[in-house]
Amino acid sequence: MAKPKKILVAAADLEVDKKIRESSQFDRVLYCGIGSHAATAFAAQNMDVVRGADVLLIGSCGVFGGFEAPELFSVRTAAWRPQSYRQSRSRMLDGDLEVLSLSGGDQGLKEADCICASALSFDPAYDDTLVGIAENRNLVENMELYSLARVWLPVVSSFSAVLGSTNAIGPDVHNQWKTNFAKVRELTAKHLLES
Repeated sequence: MAKPKKILVAAADLEVDKKIRESSQFDRVLYCGIGSHAATAFAAQNMDVVRGADVLLIGSCGVFGGFEAPELFSVRTAAWRPQSYRQSRSRMLDGDLEVLSLSGGDQGLKEADCICASALSFDPAYDDTLVGIAENRNLVENMELYSLARVWLPVVSSFSAVLGSTNAIGPDVHNQWKTNFAKVRELTAKHLLES
């Protein structure tokens, strides 16, 4: 049986270091676009490309709790949890509450659970809607992960994610991201080339 192809996915090319693009570690590097809507459309259009592949998503994330410096996380689960729902200002249908389990094995990194939404959160507060999601792990937020995993998990050999923290969840999210995204790109390349 042939080994599955290895596909690297990122939201945009600015998240993938040149050394990774030029390496032979991945059969393909794909860019899904920034945000959940772009990622959903991309996932639907590229199901045949990823079918049977080992897919790794890399990118940036915000962290709940304290943020001091960029670090990498191996993401274990993804759940769709918009800020309005997390703060009991909206209701979701039961079928939308599914928590997706990612595969890909141990990346040698801290583990995290990821909540996803179509917009970045400015308020780190949440109610008990997240209880059971981040049990004994870090909690991060990313816009593309859930959309890709929801569509691709049934057709890929494995789906894993390595996300780098660029910011705390809060009103300064964009400025912190601009300050730290290049460092996350560098950390991600170092991790992938050494593993």
